[in-house]
Amino acid sequence: MTELFDYMDKLAKRARQERAPQGDVAQRILHRLPDQESRIGLPRLVFATGYAAVACVSLVYGYVLFGSMTDPLLSLFQQAAVVMP
Repeated sequence: MTELFDYMDKLAKRARQERAPQGDVAQRILHRLPDQESRIGLPRLVFATGYAAVACVSLVYGYVLFGSMTDPLLSLFQQAAVVMP
């Protein structure tokens, strides 16, 4: 176990001695951000809207099923009556 700690110490010392590369990429990144947001924004909006619609439908459907829980099989019979002609 001490070998692992010695190795980590040597690695940490070597990392402290290294110099970070010099350069400014912040302006390039900030310039590219608005382009990426416009491409990603619409699919997220469509997904969120669809997800909200499905959640509302399932909430209403769950409320109807919860109201018919006096008899556990009543909801099954009601749904079978809707499906069967």
